This record gives sequence, C-alpha cells and structure tokens, in this order.
Amino acid sequence: GKIFATCNSTGFWQAAIPVLNRFVAAGHIVHTAAAKSSPSVPFIVSERFSCHVLEDALVWNDPAAVKRMQDLLCDLGPDCILVGVADTSAGSEKTAIFAAHDLGIPIVVLVESWPHMWLNAYGERDIPLYLQASATCVMDQLSLDELCARGWDRSLVALTGNPFNDVLAGELAHKDAYRREVRAHFGIAPEAFVFGYMTTDDLDNPVGPDHPEWLGHTEESVLREFLIALHLAKCEHGDKMFEGIVRVKPGFKGARVRELIAEICPTAHYDSVNHQGKPHALFAPNIIVTRYSQMLDHAAQLGLPTISVLPNLYDAQRRPIVNRLELVTARYRPGDLLELIKITAANPEAALWKMCDQRRSLSPMVTNATDNVTELLERYMVI
Repeated sequence: GKIFATCNSTGFWQAAIPVLNRFVAAGHIVHTAAAKSSPSVPFIVSERFSCHVLEDALVWNDPAAVKRMQDLLCDLGPDCILVGVADTSAGSEKTAIFAAHDLGIPIVVLVESWPHMWLNAYGERDIPLYLQASATCVMDQLSLDELCARGWDRSLVALTGNPFNDVLAGELAHKDAYRREVRAHFGIAPEAFVFGYMTTDDLDNPVGPDHPEWLGHTEESVLREFLIALHLAKCEHGDKMFEGIVRVKPGFKGARVRELIAEICPTAHYDSVNHQGKPHALFAPNIIVTRYSQMLDHAAQLGLPTISVLPNLYDAQRRPIVNRLELVTARYRPGDLLELIKITAANPEAALWKMCDQRRSLSPMVTNATDNVTELLERYMVI
C-alpha cells in the first residue's frame, strides 16, 4: 500500500514518524511532503525520509495550488493521506485535504496536541475543511469532547493517543543519561542548576498584533526577560552555578535569538541541536521556561518542572490547557519571570519542591498510540 503524509507543523511529524516507520517496516510505500519554507523539511530529512519539497504558493482554496497538489497525488497514487493541523493558511496539509477530497482519497487527520488554541484562533477558517476527513485521531478525551462540541461527527473521531507520547514515555527511563549527554555537549557541570528556555516562534518572523495568535506580548519580550534574569542570577550566585540553554525548533534560523544572547547574557548556551527527534532538550534543564508550544505540552505530560510565561494574557479562555489544568507554573504579568527566577536562584531546592507540590497530577496518557493510529490507517491501505 501507499500513504502520503504532509503538514507544515513539526509537532505533527514528531507524532507521525513512529507510525510511518511502522509502514516502511511492513513494506508499504511512504511519501512525505512539506512547503519549502517550512521547518518540517529538514526535520523530515533528518528522520531519513525523502521529502517532496513543495512551492510556498499553497493557499488551500487557490485553484492553481489545488491542481498542483492533485497532480502530485495522481502521480503518487496513495491509498490514503495523513495530515495534521497548522496555523498557516498556506499549509500543504490544507491543500492536500481539499485535493484529496475532490479525488475521493481517504483523509486521516492526526491532531497531535490539545486542539483548543488552534480552533479558537483558526476555527472559522479550518473547521469546514477538516470536517471533510474520513477519520480524525485525537490524543485524549478532552480533545475528543472539544472536536465534537465544534461539529465533528463522534463516529469519525478516534481516541488513539499521540504516537509521540509513546516516544516520550519510553525516553523517561533514560532522562538522567540524556541530561548528562546534553550538558556535556555544552560543557555544563553536572551539579549546575540549569534554566532551559524553549522558543515557540522564529524571532526572524515575529508574530504581530494583527495575527490571530497575538497574545499581548512577543517571544522576544519574554526571551529578553529570561536572559536578563539569568544574567542577574549568574552575577549574584556565580557564573557556573546557574546556566541557561535557549533552544530553537529544528529548522528555525535563530539569528535574532543569537543576537539577544550576545547582547544580554553571552554565557547562555544556544541550542539548535536536533537530538535525532528525541526530547533530550527537555531533560537537560532543572526548570523549563516557555510561552506556549508543543514543548510545553510535552513537559507537562512528562511531569517536568515547567513555567509557562504569557505576559498580559488575561483572557482565561486563551490560556493553554496545561495552564488551566494547573500542570505547570503559569505567570501572566510582565516582570513575573524575572521575580520567579530570582526566587529560584536564591533557594533552588525549595523552589523546585514548591513547583512540584503545587502541580496537579496528570491523567495517564493514552498508551499504545502508535499501534492505534497504525491500525486505523491500515483500514484504508490496499495491499
């Protein structure tokens, strides 16, 4: 059989790769595709899949773009397509849904994270398109309930779990080894206390006030506060006692991130290492700091001490699910991160204990997600 997978989101690919590897091992043919400007392209290639690099003019309802996607699908002849969700209106996943629906090719959607923020920002645009899917896979009951409330047919939504959570669960047993590995890569002492900042946006392409994902602040403003706080902690308590790692997503340029590090805290470490698609970067720090990203969800699901910083976001309905479930430490005022890192640096052990003590336990992740998604896709495969 043949399967065609496409999406501009690296979160989708993290979830899809374990499933696609199963199909390759079983002798099926897997085709992948992503827009050339997408950070997904280098990630797909790093996972040893050949990738059809698509032009960027892929607005889903543009007849010319749809025709090009239809031509590609007719040439490849897949039994079904596997797509995810992404914020862009010009994503290959949307064009593929539109093209495949017209061609009568089954469409399976893999929603790899809680869908609330995606639907709140892009529901009016995306829901009519995604309702055309033959099946939609979600990670938990909360996600299933949300889709059904937004118009999905319950019989077409499958509670499969997120295959990347299988990877996460397996990696937990090796977290100490990964912490040593990443720290050794940067020359960080094993006993150092490390703050890890996980970027969510490419600062070379910042989100502005007119963007649906505008949350009252920028990635740069939060990163600046983090680097200032880290610099003050290092100055007060010793340069090597407190360390910082700033990680950018695979495929992101990171030029502005490097400039900010050089300007504010030159001894912070810039991390663009892919770690072979595994969550090593999450295990290196003692505390993870981020705005809202897939890394926030992953850290929360793993039970790692995590701070979600969203200054000026006072609308509770726009807050990430993990914040609302109190699975992470959430802060919403400018200056909160600076104060929190100062308190943590003064007494790291007490601060960590308090963060973990206040966090609610997470309901168990759906297990065997890779098996579940694979079995669902196999229904559409022609052997």
